Amino acid sequence: MQSVHSTYYRWRRACFAMVIMLCAWSAGVQGCGMKSVWEPFEPYQFMGESGQVTGLDIDLLKAVAKEADCQLVFDHIPWKRAQSMIGIGSLDVASGASKTPEREKYARFSTPYRSEKIAIYLRQEDLNKFRFTSLTELASTSARVGMVHGYTYGEEFIQLQTQKAFRGGLHSVLSDEHSFKRLANRHVDVILIEPFVAKSIIASRSDAERFVRHETMIDTGQIYFMFSKKSVQAKSVDQFNHALERIKKSGEYQNILDKYFN
Repeated sequence: MQSVHSTYYRWRRACFAMVIMLCAWSAGVQGCGMKSVWEPFEPYQFMGESGQVTGLDIDLLKAVAKEADCQLVFDHIPWKRAQSMIGIGSLDVASGASKTPEREKYARFSTPYRSEKIAIYLRQEDLNKFRFTSLTELASTSARVGMVHGYTYGEEFIQLQTQKAFRGGLHSVLSDEHSFKRLANRHVDVILIEPFVAKSIIASRSDAERFVRHETMIDTGQIYFMFSKKSVQAKSVDQFNHALERIKKSGEYQNILDKYFN
Protein backbone atom coordinates (compact mmCIF):
# COMPACT_ATOMS: atom_id res chain seq x y z
CA MET A 1 0.00 0.00 0.00
CA GLN A 2 1.36 3.40 -1.01
CA SER A 3 2.09 5.90 1.71
CA VAL A 4 0.18 9.14 1.97
CA HIS A 5 3.40 11.07 1.32
CA SER A 6 4.13 9.11 -1.88
CA THR A 7 0.64 9.70 -3.23
CA TYR A 8 0.86 13.41 -2.40
CA TYR A 9 4.16 13.92 -4.23
CA ARG A 10 2.96 12.05 -7.32
CA TRP A 11 -0.20 14.16 -7.33
CA ARG A 12 1.87 17.35 -7.03
CA ARG A 13 4.17 16.32 -9.92
CA ALA A 14 1.13 15.55 -12.09
CA CYS A 15 -0.39 18.95 -11.36
CA PHE A 16 2.89 20.69 -12.11
CA ALA A 17 3.18 18.89 -15.45
CA MET A 18 -0.39 19.88 -16.32
CA VAL A 19 0.34 23.54 -15.57
CA ILE A 20 3.39 23.42 -17.86
CA MET A 21 1.31 21.90 -20.66
CA LEU A 22 -1.43 24.49 -20.26
CA CYS A 23 1.10 27.33 -20.37
CA ALA A 24 2.68 25.89 -23.51
CA TRP A 25 -0.74 25.48 -25.14
CA SER A 26 -1.69 29.05 -24.19
CA ALA A 27 1.53 30.46 -25.65
CA GLY A 28 0.93 28.55 -28.87
CA VAL A 29 -2.59 29.91 -29.21
CA GLN A 30 -1.90 33.49 -28.25
CA GLY A 31 1.51 33.95 -29.91
CA CYS A 32 3.65 36.82 -28.69
CA GLY A 33 2.52 40.26 -27.60
CA MET A 34 4.51 43.48 -27.75
CA LYS A 35 3.92 47.02 -26.62
CA SER A 36 4.99 49.65 -29.14
CA VAL A 37 5.02 53.43 -29.44
CA TRP A 38 4.00 56.10 -31.89
CA GLU A 39 4.14 59.88 -32.10
CA PRO A 40 3.04 62.33 -34.83
CA PHE A 41 5.55 61.89 -37.65
CA GLU A 42 3.46 61.88 -40.82
CA PRO A 43 3.66 60.07 -43.24
CA TYR A 44 5.56 57.53 -41.12
CA GLN A 45 3.45 57.59 -37.94
CA PHE A 46 0.12 59.32 -37.38
CA MET A 47 -3.47 58.82 -36.25
CA GLY A 48 -5.65 57.99 -39.23
CA GLU A 49 -9.21 59.18 -39.87
CA SER A 50 -10.52 55.83 -38.61
CA GLY A 51 -8.89 56.42 -35.23
CA GLN A 52 -6.24 53.77 -35.86
CA VAL A 53 -2.51 54.44 -35.73
CA THR A 54 -1.06 54.20 -39.22
CA GLY A 55 1.78 55.44 -41.43
CA LEU A 56 4.58 53.80 -43.39
CA ASP A 57 6.64 52.73 -40.36
CA ILE A 58 3.56 51.61 -38.42
CA ASP A 59 2.07 49.66 -41.33
CA LEU A 60 5.39 47.90 -41.94
CA LEU A 61 5.72 47.02 -38.24
CA LYS A 62 2.13 45.70 -38.20
CA ALA A 63 2.75 43.61 -41.32
CA VAL A 64 5.97 42.14 -39.96
CA ALA A 65 4.40 41.44 -36.55
CA LYS A 66 1.43 39.70 -38.18
CA GLU A 67 3.77 37.56 -40.27
CA ALA A 68 5.68 36.71 -37.08
CA ASP A 69 2.40 35.84 -35.29
CA CYS A 70 2.78 38.67 -32.79
CA GLN A 71 0.15 41.06 -31.44
CA LEU A 72 0.95 44.77 -31.06
CA VAL A 73 -0.46 47.44 -28.74
CA PHE A 74 0.45 51.07 -29.44
CA ASP A 75 0.86 53.94 -26.95
CA HIS A 76 1.33 57.61 -27.84
CA ILE A 77 4.58 58.55 -26.08
CA PRO A 78 7.22 61.24 -26.83
CA TRP A 79 10.29 59.71 -28.46
CA LYS A 80 12.78 60.64 -25.75
CA ARG A 81 10.65 59.05 -23.03
CA ALA A 82 10.01 56.03 -25.25
CA GLN A 83 13.74 55.36 -25.46
CA SER A 84 14.00 55.36 -21.68
CA MET A 85 11.05 52.95 -21.47
CA ILE A 86 12.68 50.62 -24.00
CA GLY A 87 15.81 50.77 -21.84
CA ILE A 88 13.94 49.46 -18.77
CA GLY A 89 11.68 47.07 -20.68
CA SER A 90 8.31 48.80 -20.23
CA LEU A 91 8.18 49.20 -24.03
CA ASP A 92 9.13 46.34 -26.31
CA VAL A 93 9.56 47.72 -29.83
CA ALA A 94 9.72 51.00 -31.73
CA SER A 95 9.85 51.71 -35.44
CA GLY A 96 11.71 54.43 -37.33
CA ALA A 97 14.87 54.15 -35.23
CA SER A 98 18.45 54.95 -36.16
CA LYS A 99 21.17 52.74 -34.71
CA THR A 100 23.69 54.49 -32.45
CA PRO A 101 26.32 53.16 -30.01
CA GLU A 102 24.35 54.63 -27.10
CA ARG A 103 21.12 52.91 -28.12
CA GLU A 104 22.90 49.60 -28.71
CA LYS A 105 23.60 49.49 -24.97
CA TYR A 106 19.92 48.86 -24.21
CA ALA A 107 18.32 47.85 -27.50
CA ARG A 108 18.49 45.17 -30.18
CA PHE A 109 17.98 46.18 -33.81
CA SER A 110 16.31 44.44 -36.72
CA THR A 111 17.80 44.36 -40.17
CA PRO A 112 17.29 47.81 -41.76
CA TYR A 113 14.02 48.34 -43.61
CA ARG A 114 14.54 51.81 -45.17
CA SER A 115 17.07 54.62 -45.39
CA GLU A 116 16.68 58.24 -44.32
CA LYS A 117 17.89 61.71 -45.19
CA ILE A 118 17.34 64.88 -43.19
CA ALA A 119 16.52 68.26 -44.71
CA ILE A 120 17.41 71.72 -43.43
CA TYR A 121 14.64 74.32 -43.46
CA LEU A 122 14.88 78.04 -42.88
CA ARG A 123 12.84 81.17 -43.42
CA GLN A 124 12.59 82.37 -47.01
CA GLU A 125 14.08 85.77 -46.17
CA ASP A 126 17.14 84.12 -44.58
CA LEU A 127 17.99 81.81 -47.48
CA ASN A 128 21.20 83.68 -48.29
CA LYS A 129 22.03 84.74 -44.74
CA PHE A 130 23.90 81.58 -43.78
CA ARG A 131 26.42 80.11 -46.22
CA PHE A 132 27.02 76.38 -45.94
CA THR A 133 27.18 73.22 -48.05
CA SER A 134 27.40 70.65 -45.24
CA LEU A 135 26.32 70.14 -41.66
CA THR A 136 29.85 70.87 -40.47
CA GLU A 137 29.82 74.20 -42.28
CA LEU A 138 26.37 74.98 -40.83
CA ALA A 139 27.75 74.35 -37.34
CA SER A 140 30.48 76.94 -37.95
CA THR A 141 27.92 79.69 -38.67
CA SER A 142 25.99 81.67 -36.07
CA ALA A 143 22.72 79.93 -37.00
CA ARG A 144 20.61 78.72 -34.10
CA VAL A 145 19.74 75.12 -35.00
CA GLY A 146 16.38 73.62 -34.03
CA MET A 147 16.03 69.89 -33.40
CA VAL A 148 13.68 67.45 -31.65
CA HIS A 149 14.71 66.22 -28.21
CA GLY A 150 15.86 62.61 -28.38
CA TYR A 151 16.22 62.48 -32.17
CA THR A 152 19.53 61.66 -33.81
CA TYR A 153 20.59 63.08 -37.16
CA GLY A 154 23.47 60.86 -38.25
CA GLU A 155 27.09 60.27 -37.28
CA GLU A 156 28.32 63.70 -38.42
CA PHE A 157 25.70 65.37 -36.23
CA ILE A 158 26.59 63.21 -33.21
CA GLN A 159 30.26 64.14 -33.55
CA LEU A 160 29.50 67.84 -33.86
CA GLN A 161 27.09 67.70 -30.93
CA THR A 162 29.65 65.88 -28.77
CA GLN A 163 32.28 68.48 -29.65
CA LYS A 164 29.78 71.31 -28.94
CA ALA A 165 30.67 72.64 -32.37
CA PHE A 166 27.39 74.43 -33.16
CA ARG A 167 28.29 78.10 -32.68
CA GLY A 168 24.68 79.23 -32.60
CA GLY A 169 23.71 76.39 -30.31
CA LEU A 170 21.28 73.49 -30.54
CA HIS A 171 17.72 74.21 -29.43
CA SER A 172 15.52 71.21 -28.61
CA VAL A 173 11.74 70.90 -28.71
CA LEU A 174 9.36 67.96 -28.24
CA SER A 175 8.12 67.64 -31.84
CA ASP A 176 8.71 68.70 -35.44
CA GLU A 177 5.57 70.82 -35.30
CA HIS A 178 7.14 72.83 -32.47
CA SER A 179 10.31 73.20 -34.54
CA PHE A 180 8.34 74.97 -37.27
CA LYS A 181 6.61 77.18 -34.69
CA ARG A 182 9.98 78.25 -33.29
CA LEU A 183 11.29 78.86 -36.80
CA ALA A 184 8.25 80.99 -37.64
CA ASN A 185 8.64 82.97 -34.39
CA ARG A 186 12.37 83.54 -35.08
CA HIS A 187 13.46 81.61 -31.99
CA VAL A 188 15.72 79.50 -34.23
CA ASP A 189 17.24 80.15 -37.65
CA VAL A 190 17.20 76.67 -39.19
CA ILE A 191 15.59 73.35 -38.29
CA LEU A 192 16.59 69.76 -39.03
CA ILE A 193 13.69 67.61 -40.21
CA GLU A 194 12.84 64.60 -42.38
CA PRO A 195 11.67 66.06 -45.74
CA PHE A 196 8.37 64.16 -46.09
CA VAL A 197 7.46 65.06 -42.50
CA ALA A 198 8.29 68.70 -43.28
CA LYS A 199 6.10 68.61 -46.38
CA SER A 200 3.17 67.30 -44.34
CA ILE A 201 3.55 69.95 -41.62
CA ILE A 202 4.01 72.84 -44.06
CA ALA A 203 0.87 71.79 -45.95
CA SER A 204 -1.14 72.25 -42.74
CA ARG A 205 0.17 75.77 -42.05
CA SER A 206 -1.31 79.02 -43.35
CA ASP A 207 2.18 80.57 -43.71
CA ALA A 208 3.68 77.78 -45.85
CA GLU A 209 5.29 80.27 -48.22
CA ARG A 210 7.58 81.53 -45.43
CA PHE A 211 9.66 78.35 -45.36
CA VAL A 212 12.21 77.01 -47.80
CA ARG A 213 14.34 73.90 -47.91
CA HIS A 214 18.09 74.35 -48.23
CA GLU A 215 19.82 72.36 -50.97
CA THR A 216 22.06 70.62 -48.40
CA MET A 217 20.80 67.21 -47.25
CA ILE A 218 22.09 65.09 -44.35
CA ASP A 219 22.43 61.35 -44.95
CA THR A 220 21.56 59.69 -41.64
CA GLY A 221 21.82 56.11 -42.89
CA GLN A 222 19.58 53.13 -42.26
CA ILE A 223 16.36 52.89 -40.24
CA TYR A 224 15.46 49.91 -38.03
CA PHE A 225 12.92 48.41 -35.68
CA MET A 226 14.37 48.81 -32.18
CA PHE A 227 13.67 46.19 -29.46
CA SER A 228 14.22 46.33 -25.71
CA LYS A 229 17.01 44.04 -24.50
CA LYS A 230 15.16 43.80 -21.19
CA SER A 231 11.93 42.38 -22.58
CA VAL A 232 12.69 40.94 -26.04
CA GLN A 233 15.02 38.01 -26.63
CA ALA A 234 17.43 37.88 -29.57
CA LYS A 235 15.54 34.93 -31.08
CA SER A 236 12.38 37.06 -31.24
CA VAL A 237 14.27 39.73 -33.20
CA ASP A 238 15.45 36.97 -35.56
CA GLN A 239 11.82 35.94 -36.07
CA PHE A 240 10.96 39.54 -36.98
CA ASN A 241 13.88 39.64 -39.42
CA HIS A 242 12.70 36.46 -41.13
CA ALA A 243 9.17 37.86 -41.27
CA LEU A 244 10.48 41.10 -42.81
CA GLU A 245 12.21 39.09 -45.55
CA ARG A 246 9.02 37.15 -46.24
CA ILE A 247 6.87 40.26 -46.71
CA LYS A 248 9.54 41.66 -49.05
CA LYS A 249 9.42 38.50 -51.17
CA SER A 250 5.62 38.45 -51.18
CA GLY A 251 5.36 42.05 -52.43
CA GLU A 252 3.53 43.32 -49.34
CA TYR A 253 6.53 45.45 -48.35
CA GLN A 254 6.57 47.25 -51.71
CA ASN A 255 2.80 47.72 -51.63
CA ILE A 256 3.11 49.56 -48.31
CA LEU A 257 5.89 51.79 -49.69
CA ASP A 258 3.80 52.57 -52.78
CA LYS A 259 0.80 53.47 -50.61
CA TYR A 260 2.69 56.46 -49.16
CA PHE A 261 5.17 57.48 -51.84
CA ASN A 262 3.38 56.87 -55.17
